[in-house]
Amino acid sequence: MPLASRLLAIHQNLGTLKLNGLDQIEPAVVEASVTTAQEGAATMKFMLDTSPSPKIKGIQMLVGG
Repeated sequence: MPLASRLLAIHQNLGTLKLNGLDQIEPAVVEASVTTAQEGAATMKFMLDTSPSPKIKGIQMLVGG
C-alpha cells in the first residue's frame, strides 16, 4: 500500500492526530507520541533511510500506548 494511502487509512480509522512529542530512539527511527480522536493515546514509529535526503521507509502505529 502506498504511503499516502496508508496515512489516509490511519486518519479515517483514528480521526485527527494531536502531536504530543517526538523522540529519536535510533539514528534512523523517530517515535511520535500522539493523541487520536477515536482511540486516545498512540505512538507512531517512523523508520527512515540514512541518505542525505532521508525518506520514510516504514511506519508503525501502536494504539493505546
